[in-house]
Parts: sequence; structure tokens; C-alpha cells
Amino acid sequence: MKCKASDSEEGWDYLERGFTKLKRIFEGLPEPAFNLEDYMMLYTIVYNICCKPARPHHDEDPDQMYDKYEQILEDYMPSKVLPSLREKHDEYDLLRELLKSWANHKFLAKWLSRVFLPLQAGYIPRMALPELNAFGISCFRDLVFEAMKDKVKDAVVALIDREREGEEIDRTLVKNVLDLFVEIEVGKMHCYEKDFEEHMLASGYGGLLFSEGIKLDSSGFV
Repeated sequence: MKCKASDSEEGWDYLERGFTKLKRIFEGLPEPAFNLEDYMMLYTIVYNICCKPARPHHDEDPDQMYDKYEQILEDYMPSKVLPSLREKHDEYDLLRELLKSWANHKFLAKWLSRVFLPLQAGYIPRMALPELNAFGISCFRDLVFEAMKDKVKDAVVALIDREREGEEIDRTLVKNVLDLFVEIEVGKMHCYEKDFEEHMLASGYGGLLFSEGIKLDSSGFV
């Protein structure tokens, strides 16, 4: 897959092929991995389109580039991530799939943010847009987590109840999901910390404190 990094029209075509390949890789479809040359070509095209002196009829290029970044993440979440979560009914399967999806999303957002890094230099501050990583987190939160958080909370509570009844549970899994709540709901935990803490007190867990990402209790969730 070759193109001239200075050719805008051919560059857009190359980006489309590259991002299609990326989505296929994340979907587990047969696709060769990106090599350094592929990555550098994508970055260079983004740089040339966003950072070169304005050309006639191309003032909208950075806008389109930021829209493309948004589109890749926003299309992938509801079409691929949500269905895989909704089909999980066992508590363990759901929570493990959620953690896997979150880890994959963070990797995807980080990879894309490096390719689209030239946007960060001038366009994003000038337009007062969310930074790339911040948008990546909010995209998962708004399109996936908001749709699943009640079901996830119920799964966590169900596991705590099962342990209270004498069953051994995967406490590391529960802790990691609670960590995800704190990480993704920065500044918005007030709606859920009350639910979790009250239930854990009733279940004999002691206080679970959600504050500034710190979680402490008397039974080992630290």
C-alpha cells in the first residue's frame, strides 16, 4: 500500500485503507500487522494535511481529520463492542468482557492519538476541542459504559452476595471492575459510590471509599 505523502487526495485514500485495516485487526479478522513504515506513512499524511500551509479549497482538511478520528471510535463502539457485551449473561463473562473491551479501547485510542498527533499541536487548542485521549475515554464512557453500567453494577453486587453466602469469588476481577468505574467516571462517581458502598456495608465488606481513585476497605479491595 503505497502513496505520496504530499498528495492530499491520495493521502485521504491511504488513510481510509489504513483505518479499515486497523478495524479489521481489532475485529480479529485476517490482516497483516502494521509495520513501522505503515505507521509513519499514516502519521506523515496526517501531518501534511493538518500542518502544511493552507491551500485553496483545503481549509476544511483539519476539521475532516478530527471528524475522522471521532468517526473511527464512534462507529466501532456500538457496532462491535456493545453487542459482545450484551450477549454476556453470566456475571464473570460480562465483567471479563468489559475489562477486555476497555483495555482494547484504550490501546486503540492511544494508537490513533499517536497517528493524529499533529492535530494536537495547533488545531485542537485553537478550536477548543477535547484532546484526543480525553475524547477516547469519553467515547467509551458515553457509547458503551452508559449503556452497560447498571448491568455491570448488578453483576458486581451479585458476586459480592455470592461471597457473602460462602462462595469463593474472583476478588481481583471485582477490584479491577471497581477500578474501571473510578477511572472512567472521574467526577461522576457520586451516583454509584453510594450504591456500592451501602451494599458492601450491608454485605460485611466495610467501607469502600471512592475518592480521587483511591479505594480502601477492610477486606482486601485496595
